This record gives sequence, C-alpha cells and structure tokens, in this order.
Amino acid sequence: MAKIIVTGGEGFVGGALCHKLADMGHDVTSVDNGFNVSSRPKHPAVTYYMMAAEELAYDQDIECDYIFHLGEYARVEQSFEDYDTVMDYNYHSFPNVLDFAKSRNAKLIYSGSSTKFAVGEDGRKQSPYAYTKAQNTELLKCY
Repeated sequence: MAKIIVTGGEGFVGGALCHKLADMGHDVTSVDNGFNVSSRPKHPAVTYYMMAAEELAYDQDIECDYIFHLGEYARVEQSFEDYDTVMDYNYHSFPNVLDFAKSRNAKLIYSGSSTKFAVGEDGRKQSPYAYTKAQNTELLKCY
C-alpha cells in the first residue's frame, strides 16, 4: 500500500483516479483548490484537502510516496482571458510541487498535455495554457 497524493483530486480525471487508487487499497490524499470540482461524490477512504497544490510545500503533515500532479488550470480557449490564473495555477506553482516531491523523496507523475505538441510541437505557442504545460514539462526534465 502506497501513500499517494493526487493534486486536482476533485476534478473529473483526478476524482476517478482517487477512487481507483483507494479501491486498490492505497492511502490516498486529494489536494484540490476547488477551481474545477466535478460532481463525483467523495470516496470515504480518501482524505481531502481544499488547498492549492503549491501549498503542499508548506504542509509538514502530509506524507507520500507518489504524487499524481493533475491540479493545474486546464482550459485552452479560456486561458487567453485568464492569463494570470493560468500562470499562477500552472507555471508559478509547479516549482513548489517539485520541491515538495523532492523533500518527501516521492515520485512525481506529471499530467502533461498533448496540446503543447500540436502542429509539430509549435502548439506550445498556441495558448497560455499550452505554453505553461510545455514549460513545466521542460522544467521537470531538468529537475
């Protein structure tokens, strides 16, 4: 049984992942800022925290072996209008998630995006969303 954190654990994909991992017997913690919560009911075996993923770096009580990092802004078209939010949720918070994973010696599974690869990898230039996902992928490779 592994201790697993799912950032974005109350979104559509993150919620399904939390349910599946808990059903498999893992100790699952959901961290979600409430920006894109799905209507899926909460799983009784999952611990839920309502906070931004970047706040993990400041929480000394949460332990983990793995982090599934899904908790980022995920709206391509709207990212042009929500530029500041995209930068906060994706680009500026990601280094904190990396630091948290490192401090716990946890493996990080990052949810990248096919959007950044559109048009022969020029997709990263197509929207603020795609740009931040591409930058985070590059940072992860370097980290």
